[in-house]
Amino acid sequence: MPELPEAERNRTLCQSNLIGLKLLNIIMPDKEGHPTSTAWGKVFTTPNLKNWKTLIGRTFVSCQRRAKVIYWEFDQGKSPLFTFGMSGSLHLEGETPLDYKDFTVTETSFPPKHTRIVFEFEGGVRVAYMCVRGFARVHLFDNPLAELPIREYAPDPIHNMPCLVEFHLSMIRFHKPVKAVLLEQKQKKGVVCGLGNWLCDDILYAAGIDPTTKAHLLDENQTGRIHAAIVNIIDISVQCNADHSGFPKHWLFHRRWNKKPTKADLITIGGKTISVIQCGGRTTYLVRSALIKKGSGGGSSSSSSSSSSSSSSSGKKKKTATKAGKLPKKKIKQIKKAPVKKKSTSTKRKRVATTKTKKATTSTKVKKRKK
Repeated sequence: MPELPEAERNRTLCQSNLIGLKLLNIIMPDKEGHPTSTAWGKVFTTPNLKNWKTLIGRTFVSCQRRAKVIYWEFDQGKSPLFTFGMSGSLHLEGETPLDYKDFTVTETSFPPKHTRIVFEFEGGVRVAYMCVRGFARVHLFDNPLAELPIREYAPDPIHNMPCLVEFHLSMIRFHKPVKAVLLEQKQKKGVVCGLGNWLCDDILYAAGIDPTTKAHLLDENQTGRIHAAIVNIIDISVQCNADHSGFPKHWLFHRRWNKKPTKADLITIGGKTISVIQCGGRTTYLVRSALIKKGSGGGSSSSSSSSSSSSSSSGKKKKTATKAGKLPKKKIKQIKKAPVKKKSTSTKRKRVATTKTKKATTSTKVKKRKK
């Protein structure tokens, strides 16, 4: 699934090959790749070809990216905005397409299979926008920054990454798992945009954070490690131009693409076991032995667990404590707080009487002995 690095690669492709070129023609092929006059499916929010024809004759100025989407800017007129969904991509004729893990771009002919629209520029330059599964969307806007989805996006990790303080305060607003927060794209629900499933897993793995940890329970040290991991991992993946062959070998990215993973797939390059769980509604890869305990300052130790795991572990501790003959702390507090029962005056009188009779009997015995 295309994420921020793949979207940045598509932006770079357009920025480095189309600037200054005049758009000469637009074709919307059908499913078989043959030119037709109308688009098919729900990919286009502006399906009428006449609206797209208004771009013909315009000069390409720039390509911009926000989160996982890109948009083109011409010298005048509207701007097309491309989302990539789960299987969208731009393909420049003659260029080697990116090798995606979830889908492939066919190079045998142009336009490739599943092409939705073709842009023909001067100089014989042709660009095809393809989408295999049909979940992507293509819009035509006057001002893409003022429209959805960009209008509601959280800060972009490359363009305006929040500072450490802002990132921490934004993160602890939420009472849901930290991975669920990182997956959110909107300002109201998340902290940054552009992060997808594999990025979140590798970011939290590098930061030593349990993905199920509630965001509001994170301290500044933990959010600082997440902040640093986001910057580092995105920087590396963008420098590699989203080519996974250049990604570091210890990343979890290389272990996650087998639908039926074997034991060998679930072992890191360092020999640590990978757990596969569900978190934030997504399949999550987690290395429990690499988690850093809260308050340890970054040393290696066991996980910073979620509320559910911490409750179960505390239950085990209580059981072991009672077996060893030690009272739990709660019971000790109850014993200390328990009110002391005051003895009644009647019992005091009885005790005084008994002591008097005892003294009297002892005194009479002493007198008899003297006689």
